[in-house]
Amino acid sequence: MSYGIRRAAALALLICLVLTAAACGGGRAAKKSEPQLDLATRVGNLVREAQSLVNAGRLPDALTVLDKAAEIDPQNASVYSYYGQVALIAGRHAEAEAALGKALEADPYLTDAYNTLGLVHHEQGKNDQAIEAFQKALADRAYPTPEKVYLNLGIVYSSQGRAQEAVEAFRKAVEIDPKYYDAHYELASVLDRTNRLEEAAREYEVARPGYAEGLKAAAMRAEYHLRFGTALLRLSRQSQAREELRRVCDIAPGSPACAQSDTLIEGLH
Repeated sequence: MSYGIRRAAALALLICLVLTAAACGGGRAAKKSEPQLDLATRVGNLVREAQSLVNAGRLPDALTVLDKAAEIDPQNASVYSYYGQVALIAGRHAEAEAALGKALEADPYLTDAYNTLGLVHHEQGKNDQAIEAFQKALADRAYPTPEKVYLNLGIVYSSQGRAQEAVEAFRKAVEIDPKYYDAHYELASVLDRTNRLEEAAREYEVARPGYAEGLKAAAMRAEYHLRFGTALLRLSRQSQAREELRRVCDIAPGSPACAQSDTLIEGLH
């Protein structure tokens, strides 16, 4: 499954724990009553417990804890938003959509919720609704990471075969953050598929630091070198292609990607 919308990339949790006014500090918070302060503390503790469970891979347990937090503070938009993120990763799309709807009902300006909702709609095959959600997120000029929304938007366009719109979205992402290697890689992939091979090769090269050991799973790093190597073959850069393709089996020996790279290398002789 890809989003990043790629599950390994765009499902990074946007854990922003803006819990309640009482938890945020400041003069107004100091005037809140003791029960309200206790409410914020209880919700905060539950969200932190849920975070620990997510980090341990115990997603159903994390959702159960977040249910308790929502029961305690049913108007807390951030709790519903976080629930939606965790439910998305768990593959519980209907629950994610419902939680994000509650988050936006409580706070229509919670941009993270629109971004996550776009991912949920994409997973459900509701791509027009996904695009609408991402566009609402991009309408927030104060949103600190619009490049992530442009990445997600580009992947949806790409999945619809709207290659030029995908290219434009990915280019916006890398203009905002030139070191956003996932966006460079997605841009390279679209350029590759549309036979813009020189541009694709440049973007694959720019994306290389994001696919170093320790930054991505072995399968993703192997796929990167396989795609780059295949593009170089199509450009008749055989020596450089061979170097990229040999890395595939170094990273993921015995994998389908390794078998494919071996076949391509054999064809070079």
